[in-house]
Formats: sequence, C-alpha cells, structure tokens
Amino acid sequence: SDDTLAGALARMGSASDTLSLVSSEHANAEEKQFEAPLKDYIRTITCVKAALKIRTDRRLTYTTRLADLNAKQSNLERLRMLNSEKSYTAGLSVQAAQGATDAAREEFATVSQRLLREMDRFKREKAEDMRRTVLEYIELQVGYNQRMEEIWAGVIPALEGVDLSTNLGGVNVAGVNNFENTVPQPQPPPQQAYQGQPQQQQVPPHQPQPTMV
Repeated sequence: SDDTLAGALARMGSASDTLSLVSSEHANAEEKQFEAPLKDYIRTITCVKAALKIRTDRRLTYTTRLADLNAKQSNLERLRMLNSEKSYTAGLSVQAAQGATDAAREEFATVSQRLLREMDRFKREKAEDMRRTVLEYIELQVGYNQRMEEIWAGVIPALEGVDLSTNLGGVNVAGVNNFENTVPQPQPPPQQAYQGQPQQQQVPPHQPQPTMV
C-alpha cells in the first residue's frame, strides 16, 4: 500500500521514470525550436565577421596608398625646390600614386557602406527574431523546471506518510517478533569423551524391590 516505505520507494521510482521521459521531450523540443534559428544567427554573424575583415583590409590598403602618396608629394616638392630634372618623373609618380589612393579610398568607402547597410538590416530583422527566440527559450526552461518540481513534489507526501513504528517497508514488525519467538532454538552438541579413554555408559540408580509379606 501507499503508506509503506516500499510503496513510497515505488512512487519515487515511477517519478524517476517520468522525469526521464520529460527530459527527453524537453531535449527534443529544444532541438526542434531553436536549432534552425541558432544556425541562421551563426551564419549571419559569420558573414558580418567576414565583412568586417574585408573592411579592415580595404582600410589598410587605403592608408598604405595614402602614405605612399604623401611621401611622393614630399619628394616632388623637394626636387622642385632644387630645380632637379627628376621633378618631371616624380610628378608622374605622384599622379599614379594619387590615382591608386583615390581608387583605394572609393573601394574602402563602398565596403564600409555595404557593411553599414547589412548591420542596419540585421538590427531591423534579426534583433527582433533573436529577442523572441531567447524569450521562447526561457519560457521553455521555466515550464520544464516547473514540471520537474511538480513530479518531485508528488513523491514527498508518500514518504512523509510512512509510519515506521508499525510498518517497515511493508513488513509487519509485530509479526516478525512473533516469528522469532516461535523459532526453535538450536540444541548444544553432545559432549565428547576424552580422547584415549572409552566413554562410560551411565547406569541408572538402583531401586529397592518391594518386600513380600
């Protein structure tokens, strides 16, 4: 019955089986509801990281071209001050460096604008999806833990209702005591004779015979 320790332990075992089933259902629900959104977020973040790397590379190219242009312009000014014949060649070099710098600057600006547009789109579209996904995940965890608590709470009354003073694990204590009292006690073994001497037989005491009158 439920008021025995055995019955309470059986309730606990049943609760453990139910918890195992609930945990399996919870894991399946997590995979079904959140696996696809998380993969989509990971892909988006990977694309953003790749775009940031491209922007960093384009900025490095632009700053390198700009530094080269500044160096060639300084060299051109120095040659012009010296009225050097090399100033014409230096001027052509400055024009080429200027073109390379302008192209690098335009490419850097294009990549930066594209990245800003993607980030703005991510904020508009993915941020709300991510908020809703996180909220649903928290609600799923709350429901799961509430079910776990309810299952364990159902076992507590069964354990608290066990009366160990009269019934232990479904076995009647009084019956056990009576059984122990009715069990015959073992008899001591017969005494053995001393080794080397024959055992003497006991002779019954002599009884007087009745006298005939």
